[in-house]
This record gives sequence, structure tokens and C-alpha cells, in this order.
Amino acid sequence: MAAISKNARAAYARMFLAEDGRLHEDAKAVMAELKRFSGKNKSSLIISPIQRVTDVPGTMYRLGAVDVYEHIKAILEDDIGVIEDVRRQYAESE
Repeated sequence: MAAISKNARAAYARMFLAEDGRLHEDAKAVMAELKRFSGKNKSSLIISPIQRVTDVPGTMYRLGAVDVYEHIKAILEDDIGVIEDVRRQYAESE
């Protein structure tokens, strides 16, 4: 994953994570829509319906959309993992 500033990471956390550190319901809906829109569960190869050959710009667009979805998902999973680690360490120290 590409480096992301602390300010940007905090902004993602404010937008997507509830106070308990988990995705809130609106965030789950947004992530599901981004996954659908990006074509994450479809083939990344786009075939032109007219020429029946690889549509290179379409394929690159799909790959870019999937990359954006994966980037956001990785940031959120990393933040959730950090929060869970802190909670676990706190619980073990009591």
C-alpha cells in the first residue's frame, strides 16, 4: 500500500469507523457500493462488444477502480487492526 499521511488516515477513520473502531453501517454500505462499482468481483479484462478484442482503456479503467477500492479497504483494515491490538494489550494489562 502506498504511504498515506497521518491527516489522511485520520480523515478515513472519521469517515468510516464508529467509536468502537469498527465500520459503521453507512460505511459498510459505501464499501459495498464501491466494491460493486469497481467491478472487484468481475474479470479485470474488458472485451469490446463490437470488435470482440481486448478493450485496453476499459481494462485499465477497471483495474484503476479496483485499485482505489483495495486502497481504501487496506487503510480501514489497518486502522481496525491497530485499534484491536490496542484494546487487546489494554485488556491483558488489567
